[in-house]
Amino acid sequence: MATAGPPFGARYRYTRGDLFEAARVVHRGSVRQRLGRALLWVGVFLGTLWLVSKRSLSEIDWLSALQQPLVLSALVGFSLIVAFGHYIGILCVLAGYRRYAVADKQIDIVLGAEGIDTDVTGIRSSLPWDKVSSLVERPDRLLIGISKVEFLTLPRRGFADPECYRTAVEYVKKQVEEAASHA
Repeated sequence: MATAGPPFGARYRYTRGDLFEAARVVHRGSVRQRLGRALLWVGVFLGTLWLVSKRSLSEIDWLSALQQPLVLSALVGFSLIVAFGHYIGILCVLAGYRRYAVADKQIDIVLGAEGIDTDVTGIRSSLPWDKVSSLVERPDRLLIGISKVEFLTLPRRGFADPECYRTAVEYVKKQVEEAASHA
């Protein structure tokens, strides 16, 4: 049973910043995924060294191997991919921003006892609290997960003042927690 209380409303224009924050959460990946990318990098780097030197890894003269352009390029390239690879996905998402139905549109959100109601220029939808898959708090917005790759943005700028925003965020957390406990 959802906690009764007054509905909270927000109105804002969806921006690239909203999409960027959601894309950042999706493309950064979990610790396990980042560790997997790092291990993949180590494997590819060692494989490149082996191919270039045609010796076992214990017989490789590491100093001279690192001076070879192919090995050095592989080391630098894969280091950059491991460190910044998730930004490639983010940039791809941002490049297609104008294709999104909500791009630069006004969004009205009502947080009520049953769930979240949204209206994007006449297109209405409702999301029951038990269908929220995750919550990600950022300094200026709350991202409400509706799947592994989709988020509803609840930005601070959509509220009359910071106190209204904080109250709404606490309300969302409480509703989601309560819905999860009854599932």
